[in-house]
Amino acid sequence: MNKYYMTADSRNIIEVNGNKIAVIKNGSKIMKDLPFADFEICGIGNNGNIAVKTTGGIFVESVSNDKQPYFIGEFSPEVLNGKNSKLGSVKLNNKGNMVCAEKINYRNNFLDNLVNKFGRGTTCGAHSPRLINHQFVIYNLSDNNLRTAFILPMGGKENNKIRWSISPNFKYMAVVEEVRDKKNEMLYIVNLAIGTILAKIEISSTTAKNLNINNLGVCLFEVNGGLKEYVIITTNGKVMRFKKDIATKLMHFGNKIVVFKSTNRPHLVIKDMDEKIICEANLAPLEKMNLDYNVYFNEKDDIDLIVSQDDRIKVVHCHLENFHYDLKRWENLAKEKAHNGNGSKEKLKGMAEDMSEAINNDGFKVDYEDLSRSLYKSLMEKMEN
Repeated sequence: MNKYYMTADSRNIIEVNGNKIAVIKNGSKIMKDLPFADFEICGIGNNGNIAVKTTGGIFVESVSNDKQPYFIGEFSPEVLNGKNSKLGSVKLNNKGNMVCAEKINYRNNFLDNLVNKFGRGTTCGAHSPRLINHQFVIYNLSDNNLRTAFILPMGGKENNKIRWSISPNFKYMAVVEEVRDKKNEMLYIVNLAIGTILAKIEISSTTAKNLNINNLGVCLFEVNGGLKEYVIITTNGKVMRFKKDIATKLMHFGNKIVVFKSTNRPHLVIKDMDEKIICEANLAPLEKMNLDYNVYFNEKDDIDLIVSQDDRIKVVHCHLENFHYDLKRWENLAKEKAHNGNGSKEKLKGMAEDMSEAINNDGFKVDYEDLSRSLYKSLMEKMEN
């Protein structure tokens, strides 16, 4: 099954099917095969770069040329093993020109070396290497420059896991670690540009899930404890709380908005940072018109709708302030389709054209002529069947 990704600038669609990757841009599709059996996509840049993490390290694939994926040798298993390190999570920035990699660094003492050399079945018992720190390294693909952005000391703790998030522009980072016998957690908000911790907050008796930080340094996480809520923390330490509806999940955390998606129906709730509802989006009309779609929010907090019909893929773009007008128009068209389901071919063709016109109004940008033909073909097939 194909998976689709949208770049943050709304200019490229990335289609992934197994190890086959395609970039869809300006109506054309560029296909490439990745030379990996197993990989994790760590980010897609506006420039067409795709960062992947494999067992062999970090590779950056560019679909805009025929070159082999670029291998970042500094994060290969051989180099990391020689430094008593291993690779953690990896992220690519929105521009596609920088990679942030988590290096997990250990201290190997004499006993650890003996155990590693002769095996763990010795009378000495098993001893895990002592954890020194989590080191976050940013690699610039433009000039191959490598710099340490932040180090979180671990003080010799064993198997201490952390969670982290980095802003799309790589200016801010949020890191959560377990403290006090894993009963509490410590949250760090870091300005990576100047290497300064902006906030250090202890979170008591709960777990911070779904950690996010935006381009302004504002952090959001979901409270996994007695209270069902989201917490937003600004760079100056201001704390805001969002009530969490049970049947929803976080879909997008932007610079101006927070978007929640219903888990049991095609419905979105868009709120501003003060929890005021900007728009409630009922997407059921799209399903009633038998459209396969995916909703994305770009770096400007505007909406991108990837619509597929009859093996055609179209991008529908809408400005946030106009979204509710188009939702209403789609609702009316879906009702008209249901009412005229057994109508003439001329009426069905007119409905398809109305749908394309509705999509194209109020800030949407799409080749609606092709989409109209596609919808018309689908409607004709359904009527004839």
